[in-house]
Amino acid sequence: MKHNSNTVFTRLRMLVPLAISLALLPACSSNPFRSEQTGSGKQGRIITVTSTPSGATVRADGTKLGETPLKVNIDKSFPSKWVAAEDYGIVYRVSGKLTIEKSGCDEYAVPVSHTAPAEDINVTLVCKTDVQGPSSAGTAKPVISDDVEQRLKKLDKMYRDGVISAEEYKQHRARILGEL
Repeated sequence: MKHNSNTVFTRLRMLVPLAISLALLPACSSNPFRSEQTGSGKQGRIITVTSTPSGATVRADGTKLGETPLKVNIDKSFPSKWVAAEDYGIVYRVSGKLTIEKSGCDEYAVPVSHTAPAEDINVTLVCKTDVQGPSSAGTAKPVISDDVEQRLKKLDKMYRDGVISAEEYKQHRARILGEL
């Protein structure tokens, strides 16, 4: 059987894209959505959550993780999901809300993203105190004034919203509590 040189050339021309695709296939086999920290064999972002008073419940998007003091693996506790990003449209990242709560105290919440929280969390919960209980007949417990309480709540909100850094939060909180 005699082959025409055009037929051989046509068949070779069809095989070249296939050969290139097979050569590039290993580069496409990696998962573009895997976190760099967990994909490289590392354990992920682990932070320590402590509170005053201790024994507060720590939750990841409403799911109980444990009580303070507690080590939290952010990348395992908050699975990646599709979220809106400022410059990239929609991306696959860790996202959620870490809450610390204790009965009789205000809830403390921290937004979680692919970069935050980057350091351990140590929070002093604002708890309601009884002015005069049955065991304190003649002595009244000190009460935080409404003005100071409002300032602390505003400061907590500014920190949770990312307006101020952890260091600024600590400085301002110490200054406000020093005024008591």
